[in-house]
Amino acid sequence: MEPVLQFLDVSVSYNPGVYAVRNVSAAIYPHTITAVMGPSGCGKSTLLRAINRMHDLYANIKTTGQI
Repeated sequence: MEPVLQFLDVSVSYNPGVYAVRNVSAAIYPHTITAVMGPSGCGKSTLLRAINRMHDLYANIKTTGQI
């Protein structure tokens, strides 16, 4: 099965050299439920904003289907 969303090595930095999210990769498959979980301040919201291109980021994000 091909993922509908795939991102490779997503990194977000608010200050040079200080990363909020660093080198995160994942694939989202159709007909599945995906959760992003972790403690407060670990970068969950930052990661989701980066995937939606609401942050400048260093990444390879690819969509292969309808979301």
